[in-house]
Amino acid sequence: RTLDCTGRTIMPGLVDAHVHFMYHEVSDNWSIEVAKPVEEAMLDATLNAALLLRRGVTSCREVGTRGMISIVLRDAIAAGRIPGPRTKASKQIISVWGGLGDFHPTHVFKREQYLPALTEIITGPWEARNAVRQQVKDGADWIKCEASGTGFNPLCPADRDTMSFEELKAIVDEATEKNRPVACHAESKGAIIKASRAGVKTIEHAVYLDDESLEAVLEAGCAICPTLGLYSAFAWEGADTGMPPAVVANHQRSEEHTSELQSRLHLVC
Repeated sequence: RTLDCTGRTIMPGLVDAHVHFMYHEVSDNWSIEVAKPVEEAMLDATLNAALLLRRGVTSCREVGTRGMISIVLRDAIAAGRIPGPRTKASKQIISVWGGLGDFHPTHVFKREQYLPALTEIITGPWEARNAVRQQVKDGADWIKCEASGTGFNPLCPADRDTMSFEELKAIVDEATEKNRPVACHAESKGAIIKASRAGVKTIEHAVYLDDESLEAVLEAGCAICPTLGLYSAFAWEGADTGMPPAVVANHQRSEEHTSELQSRLHLVC
């Protein structure tokens, strides 16, 4: 078969290392996991997987979803039932009380009252280990956890440390025993240091990276997945897409640090 590619560009398939298939018209913590039933989130994920493939992404790593969405989607793509990139799937993000995934005010409803959520809340090393065991049983390729807040959560901003080192280390140790790598959402300086020393394979975002935390990353030999374009888009276009002012302000504070982060990463490379 011959294809006429005159005036076009041929390139290898792209790899996206930080994907949340279910995100569609996401503006705040409510829209991420409460505004839609999980069935609608699954539909969004299926459509987004096909869109990624059309855009040239042929392989990806899914780093956090509600319930079993990414695992079911991964298997359906591999079986040729639906279009999408080859996928390494995570399950729910392992989080802590008052952390990244404890999204809603306590007086509204308690975190355990709704499932499936984007995150799984643990307390202490043994609950951390049990969460990993369950996710491996369910077929996760990667374990995703968090060690800092996020701009999407006004109750836990990106520069706040969350999970303890002991909990992080338990996650990594259990995942390593099960031959699973760990990706860690770590935006704050302290989170980057703790996650690196705990032995995670990748640091997601690393917004508040400085010389001390960069040394910890280099010493541990883990990789940084910075998602630089994400913060610029949220900071300067978020209001136009309906993001609440508090969420936009959080992202703008993070975006102020991304140019410095980019410079540090260039120096390392």
